[in-house]
Amino acid sequence: MSFIEPNLTFSYVTTEASLVDLSIGLDLEFSPPWQRHTRADKPFVISCRVDAESLSAAADDWTAEIGSYPP
Repeated sequence: MSFIEPNLTFSYVTTEASLVDLSIGLDLEFSPPWQRHTRADKPFVISCRVDAESLSAAADDWTAEIGSYPP
């Protein structure tokens, strides 16, 4: 998943048992202070292992929260 602004990306990496590995890219203004640069092309990547059930619940919560925004 990526957004209009290139500063934030989410990527599905793999699933193992009930765990999901995600890759989160932080670029430009979202980059940590030790990795600042002027072009969006080399994000700082964080790898996360998340319980599939918790991830699904978070997605449902997010969907409910953005429901009031126009399509």
